[in-house]
Amino acid sequence: GESSISLSDNSNIKYKFALDQNLEETHFNEVDASFLLNDLKFNLGYLQEKNHIGNQEYIISSVNYDITNNNKLTFDTKRNILNNSTSYYNLSYEYMYDCLKAGLVYRREFYEDNDLEPKESLMFK
Repeated sequence: GESSISLSDNSNIKYKFALDQNLEETHFNEVDASFLLNDLKFNLGYLQEKNHIGNQEYIISSVNYDITNNNKLTFDTKRNILNNSTSYYNLSYEYMYDCLKAGLVYRREFYEDNDLEPKESLMFK
């Protein structure tokens, strides 16, 4: 299920969940709050996965800045609460004009497995 509430024209809160078939226990909870302040948009979310879906808890955040009508800068990250580790950082720039959308994304991924090394990537999209 899901629900949402708009606190004002510039802010809202959304909640999504998944219950078991007996309607007794949740397997998935997600709360997302967003706030718009002029050209800045802030998002903060909490994600919990339990039982057969997984066993993780995350904080997800992002900041979007509309430089102009055609230019946008975004930073977002995801952090695992249970093991106190960061999953990734993304920093992106997008240019939009009519039907053309181009962007540059820097991504830094971190791994919880000791055998895998962190990865950095730069993408043109």
